[in-house]
Amino acid sequence: AFKAFEKLVKKTGIDLFELAYKAIELANELLYRAISIVTLERGLDIKEFKVAVFGGAGPIHSTFLIEQGFKEAVVPLHAGVFSALGLVLTDHKYTYTRGVNEYAYIDLQSEIDKLFNEMEREAVENIDAIGLSRDNILFNKYLEMKYRQQGKTFFIRYNGSLQDSVKAFEDIYSTRYGYLMDETPYIETCILEVIVKNYKPDLYMGPKVEHIPKQFTTIRAYYGKDGWLETAIFRRNGLKPGAYIEGPAVIWSIDSTTLIRPGYFAEVDEYGNLLIKRR
Repeated sequence: AFKAFEKLVKKTGIDLFELAYKAIELANELLYRAISIVTLERGLDIKEFKVAVFGGAGPIHSTFLIEQGFKEAVVPLHAGVFSALGLVLTDHKYTYTRGVNEYAYIDLQSEIDKLFNEMEREAVENIDAIGLSRDNILFNKYLEMKYRQQGKTFFIRYNGSLQDSVKAFEDIYSTRYGYLMDETPYIETCILEVIVKNYKPDLYMGPKVEHIPKQFTTIRAYYGKDGWLETAIFRRNGLKPGAYIEGPAVIWSIDSTTLIRPGYFAEVDEYGNLLIKRR
């Protein structure tokens, strides 16, 4: 990193640490622009939201995002491997479909049941082949329905009664459009959603007991217009619920680094998350 910035220092004449700080500010601006696309440009006020910040370097930008308007930043436990953790712990989901393309007359129900039974057998065979347990399988059945000459379809839960599905479709349709067509709804497909529940660890760490944790060490760090400041360093794995840390501080873990700038503080909640706010 030093070698990369030294080249820029020679070109710009800007102090090494000032240049590095400006690089972080540029990254903050790019992050904010990306967030604006999914918030402000869709009519959402970021002042009403908390922002989840994770990744190896993401928590460095927490206080900058609060400065832009978010009321709070949340840095989850194991922030550096947060996405990987979600991937490992998420439920397994598979979707099977069969074409129907028939009007939802009552005498079609036996054919519908036959299609769902066929998909269930296929799903169980695939789950066995993958090596997942059958003990926690959840089957959700849906009919994709519409009026024959219309393009808009609705996904209606199927509970084993075609008559109930037709009524549910008509309730949704009349609520949405204020009227019903004088015809029997049309079924395009049967959909079987198969969810294999995965193990979920208990992340609760205990009740919050307010305290100021012991710092690991201190360093001098550069904060732009605030200059060089003594900065406390804390180890993330030593923080317990209720810990209170005032900036300037750095919270270090093996997978991520969190920066608390001057004027901000962090608290640890019952699940080990860091809640960062403006003082």
